[in-house]
Amino acid sequence: YMIDGTAYGPRLSEIGNWVGKAIYSPRAAVNKIMSRTEFDNPGIYCLKGAPTDDAFDEKIYIGEAENIKTRLKQHLSDPNKDFKELIFFVSKDELLTKTQIRYLESRLVQLALEAKTAQIDNGNSPSLPTLHEADISDMEYFLEQIKLILPVMGFKFLISSTVSSQQSNES
Repeated sequence: YMIDGTAYGPRLSEIGNWVGKAIYSPRAAVNKIMSRTEFDNPGIYCLKGAPTDDAFDEKIYIGEAENIKTRLKQHLSDPNKDFKELIFFVSKDELLTKTQIRYLESRLVQLALEAKTAQIDNGNSPSLPTLHEADISDMEYFLEQIKLILPVMGFKFLISSTVSSQQSNES
């Protein structure tokens, strides 16, 4: 759904039967949509900017917050956070816990580092928090939906540029 009716403006994305929701925005349009209720929720976000390393197409910062709006305002006022686009993921039912969000952040950073296709701007790799088996299953499903939406919204950092290691098992 194009929030302001323009192809390159803020967009909302949902997948049928999924409890999550994605909000994308160019940096220049964030303030226009920050009054939306999704910004008051806990979630995981990705900031995309131009890489400082020519080997990569994008520079990505992955973070989590109990209140997306509060955290994004911090990034917007930080002169060191030079990003052009952002996307964040929240739960429609507002039931994502802090531990679940930290799990998603840790897994996204891990997958981004493994893909080796973007300059990852995170200073450290967050450790994987302890979750119950059912929660892990739910968060891995949530992550699968995130992986579907990211490239559609122009975030290609999880698409690996290297051949899978399965080929080395054949020799």
